[in-house]
Amino acid sequence: MGAQQSKEQMVFYGADVPVKISNDALQAVEPTIGAPKTEEIPSQLQVDQDSINERIESEVAKELSRYFTKRQQEFEESKDRFWSTNELILCFNNNKERPLDCWRAVDNFFEATKKAEKIRASLP
Repeated sequence: MGAQQSKEQMVFYGADVPVKISNDALQAVEPTIGAPKTEEIPSQLQVDQDSINERIESEVAKELSRYFTKRQQEFEESKDRFWSTNELILCFNNNKERPLDCWRAVDNFFEATKKAEKIRASLP
């Protein structure tokens, strides 16, 4: 039971045999029937390529701008910190006997550090 097929296999030879195509097969083929002609495809691809290139250029420009802005801010931050650090060191070296006279240099150093921390926190 089940070892043999219930119907024998039939093979037809010749061109006059009717062929039935299922609706699923027809629906799968229909989108290609209404597809644009091959002449239209390259122009559409060119438009897509142009828009992709514009978007890439825009994104690269944004990233470069962000990068250079960040570098400029880091440079300003390091410059301010450098001068305030040097001012503090010079003051302490010049006033070894009276380090409390360097309170302005200490305040400048702390302000430069706070400014640098704010700049760093605002960077992406």
